Amino acid sequence: MRLSEKEKWMIILNLLLILAISILRWFLSQSPGNIAYHGILSLVYLTIYFEWLFSIPRRFLQRDMRRLLLIVAALMIFWIIVRYIKYEIIPINTVFSRYLWYSYYISMTLIPLQFFLATLYVGKTDRSDISRKWLLLYIPAAILVGGILSNDLHQQAFRFRPGFSGWNEAYSYGPLYYASAGMFILCMIGVTVMVFRTCVRHHFLKRFLLPAADLGIGSIYFYLYTSVTGDKSFIQRALELPEFTCLMLIGFWECLVFTNLIPSNRNYEDFFQASSIHAGLTDNAFTVQMRAASGITPPAEEIRASENGLFLMEDGDTLLKSHSVHGGHFYWMEDITKQKRLNRELEETRDYLTEEYAMLDETTKLEEGRKRTAQQNLLYDRITKSIQAQLREVGKILDHLPENEEEFRHVFEYVGILGAYIKRRSNLLLLAGDGQKISSEELRLSILESLEYVRLLNVPCQADIEEGNCLSAGLALFLYELYEEILEASLPDLDGVLVTMKVTGKMLTFYMEISSPTDIPDTKRFDKAVRRFDGNLRTEYADGTGSVTFTMAMGGGSA
Repeated sequence: MRLSEKEKWMIILNLLLILAISILRWFLSQSPGNIAYHGILSLVYLTIYFEWLFSIPRRFLQRDMRRLLLIVAALMIFWIIVRYIKYEIIPINTVFSRYLWYSYYISMTLIPLQFFLATLYVGKTDRSDISRKWLLLYIPAAILVGGILSNDLHQQAFRFRPGFSGWNEAYSYGPLYYASAGMFILCMIGVTVMVFRTCVRHHFLKRFLLPAADLGIGSIYFYLYTSVTGDKSFIQRALELPEFTCLMLIGFWECLVFTNLIPSNRNYEDFFQASSIHAGLTDNAFTVQMRAASGITPPAEEIRASENGLFLMEDGDTLLKSHSVHGGHFYWMEDITKQKRLNRELEETRDYLTEEYAMLDETTKLEEGRKRTAQQNLLYDRITKSIQAQLREVGKILDHLPENEEEFRHVFEYVGILGAYIKRRSNLLLLAGDGQKISSEELRLSILESLEYVRLLNVPCQADIEEGNCLSAGLALFLYELYEEILEASLPDLDGVLVTMKVTGKMLTFYMEISSPTDIPDTKRFDKAVRRFDGNLRTEYADGTGSVTFTMAMGGGSA
């Protein structure tokens, strides 16, 4: 992730500050006389640690990681304050001064342990948790801290002359000290291994270079600091071990942030400006402070007006909305072109269905007064009988249209489904009057047109009707009627529709699957037709999904 200008300057200023106080410490340590400089330098380091402490809650997303880092920052601050009190306030070679020295090891033991536990969350999601067995590490840590704090009783951490004579200058190390140093080293090795493993697992090996460089600098420092004997070297005088350890660990964690190994709340402004959303943020005076680069900037008066409700912008196709947030207002724009087009299509569909119904109704009335040939009379009687239920339903709906626009839209989406069936059923009956065979293409077009209106209900639909087959008129009408029966029974709670028909060898299979809380309706009324085609009709319903399967041998029955 690219560093923002603010982050770059913050890093540069912190590095320059650390360099300046290191040079200042070295210079003051070389000056003659007893110059008290621990207080000033401690204040500078405390400023850095407090800055990091206050940034943790707003920058890191994982709750448990954030808690561990807050403990680390608090231990760093505790370490610096204890050292300041020891050097500047409490007289040297007193018992209290010695216990302040022992208390250094609270931070020296717990900081690397907390860091190791925090790295266990690297590469994990917000809700991930670590194994509780890792918490057993607190047991040896507590033993070490307790042993060092009680060193006066057993001297297994630091060994002094009898009577603690000159304890601040002449002492040797005991096993507890080496155990504490070993735990520090093991925790840092564990930190390195866990981060490296995460990089390898997610193929981010190059990202490990930056945190590895930070650890490398730390290793060089520790070598130079511990290898020099006698007079203190520049490294020892410029940066004491406590300050450098804390700075190195903070730098390591920030490297994980900058390499995106840890998610952090940063650079959201760049994300927002690069996004394609039409939105923005204003101050309390409705002056736009941030917006997406691709968006437009509405006037402050329009944003203010949109807080009391929807505001239609001048182009007539964009709705402006806004909501108050802390320190200002958030606004966004919605393109309603599709909604307006859908409304127009629904109006056209309503007019079409009204005209279609009027024409069919007029045709039905005229049939009573006309004498046609026997074949024509039979054909129109079949049409009227087949679609009578749907015509009656459409008539009821048109006689009691709802006033509410949303209800009106839903009603006409349902009317569209009925209208498609009326139209296509009539068309199939007309084709059946010309001959005894109907192409499977006509059945496919009928079902596809019906599904187009189903999609207006925001229901996913899919149809795969094999073309190139000739069906008997009776079979085509039966399959279309079966489809409509199942579809209408599943409304209005329909969640999905799948219709397929294929011919394998000489076996025709018609399959319909619906996703709906409504059970498959009883299909016994189709038993006579199923027997006529020497077929088999099977229905199943389980867990909100139902299916209807009709199979028959092509050439058998009346196919």
